[in-house]
Amino acid sequence: MNIITQYKNLSVPKKASLWYLVSNILQKGISFFVVPFYVRFLSSAEYGQVAIFFSWQAIFMIFATLNLYCGVYTKAMVDYPEDRDRYTSSMQGLTTVLTFFWFLLYIILGDRWNELFAMDDITSYLLFISFFTSPAVTFWSVRQRVENKYRQMVSLTILKSIVTPLLCIILLVNTDLRANGMIWGILISDSVFGLFFYVYQFVKGKCFFHYSYWIHALNYNIPLIPHYLSLIALAQVDRILIGNICGKDKAGIYGLASQISVIMSVVTSAINGSLVPWLYEQYKRQNFVGVKKASNELCVLIGCIIFLLILTTPEIVLIIGTEEYDDAKWIIPPIALGTYISFCYGLFVNVAFYYNRTKNVAFATTVGACLSIGLNLLLLPRFGFISAGYTSLTCYTVFMLMHFMFMMKICKKELNGQLYYDIRFIWLSCLGLFLVMIFGLLLYNFSWIYRYILLILTVVFIMNKLGSVIRIFKLKDNA
Repeated sequence: MNIITQYKNLSVPKKASLWYLVSNILQKGISFFVVPFYVRFLSSAEYGQVAIFFSWQAIFMIFATLNLYCGVYTKAMVDYPEDRDRYTSSMQGLTTVLTFFWFLLYIILGDRWNELFAMDDITSYLLFISFFTSPAVTFWSVRQRVENKYRQMVSLTILKSIVTPLLCIILLVNTDLRANGMIWGILISDSVFGLFFYVYQFVKGKCFFHYSYWIHALNYNIPLIPHYLSLIALAQVDRILIGNICGKDKAGIYGLASQISVIMSVVTSAINGSLVPWLYEQYKRQNFVGVKKASNELCVLIGCIIFLLILTTPEIVLIIGTEEYDDAKWIIPPIALGTYISFCYGLFVNVAFYYNRTKNVAFATTVGACLSIGLNLLLLPRFGFISAGYTSLTCYTVFMLMHFMFMMKICKKELNGQLYYDIRFIWLSCLGLFLVMIFGLLLYNFSWIYRYILLILTVVFIMNKLGSVIRIFKLKDNA
């Protein structure tokens, strides 16, 4: 009742941040609950084919759109509050031109493209249609966050997260498309939802080309291409390499492990995304105490949830997958810990973005991605696909160290050495979670009773910490 009372007293911005988190969890939660159907309908090799395709899609998306809906767009919504419609429309115009360029390249390459990326003509056409239209949904979503219009955002998120798996299931059950049934279902859903907002925002903004907006966006985001590509390499390229080196069935097992772990990445990304507008405001005010308090509370809460995931991994794999996917339980803990580290370095990166030090961000991410590719090429043939999870964790750690050093330089120059975050607390929490991961892995070989005793204690602690999340939202208004 106390939590309900506190929620009712929250302002609109606070409620919006909370509902963005809830909607993201619901979105991935629905996707998560249909995974058992997918893995029982498709073989591990076919599921691996799906995982590999969407890894390629994530890479192609960066070139086709330059990720213009990230970074520069959020900042523009704050910088141009009176011209948001025209800015949004012009960004759609720019992504349309970029996508059209790559589509022409595909037309020229033809069969070579399909052969290189293991696609057919229909899949390739659907892919490019989604590149034309789906960024419009993201532009719209980012704007809703900035304007705290959480009801529309949550409604769309839930609707899309229901429609997409339903369409995939219909195609899987009623056709013999197999892996393509799942791939086409997702691409068609993205395209249809995107088309509505694509037309709506062009009609509302009435601007396809705006010279100064285009030039500014290109100057801002082109230096970030290595950063965005490297993030994809850190998160996705291991599936491609596993498929080529160990086989598509192993890529499917690794894909299932990643799908289970993605719940945590959704939580951390949603929290970080909802905090960004507030953090920028606190950076502007130089509210060091408020930022440290909020970040420490969130680190504790996220750490406990990750521990909960590690404790229940064997049971989750058994429920979600089949015996064919049992080895996934050894991959989930390091991937889950990697999501915590990614949340921490996300805090550091926010400082770099605020002070427009994007070149440092791109350099650090590129180094991390190159390390990921190198270690996977070295270790996968020797130790198998399970090593990819630990390679990913190693790279995220190196990645975090580099972003920390860059953040320190920025703070030294801009803030006379003062820091927005409690660095000692963050490093100790990372070390503590690493020890927790080792402990959890060891417990997999013993009776489930020990894990469930710890599980109950962790749940009780998390329930007590839920009030801290509300207090963080309160802190936003009082800062």
